[in-house]
Amino acid sequence: MEYCPFGVIGAITPTTNPTETIINNSISMIAGGNTVVFSPHPRAKKVSQTLVKLLNKALMEAGAPSNLITMVEEPLSKIPIG
Repeated sequence: MEYCPFGVIGAITPTTNPTETIINNSISMIAGGNTVVFSPHPRAKKVSQTLVKLLNKALMEAGAPSNLITMVEEPLSKIPIG
């Protein structure tokens, strides 16, 4: 049996509790056979980057493919309208 992601999920994380949100959402999304791309709040960018790296390292050590969890490089501080 080969395990592989079924799809990619985009998720927005808040400035409050960004690490808990990424951890909990990642567990559910990966368990469902998906990968995830997070867009954290700009003020939570650095802690989110650190956490995503740690989670991917742990996943790879457990035998998972690389980069199951990713995030946008530069989160938008304002959503463009129009």
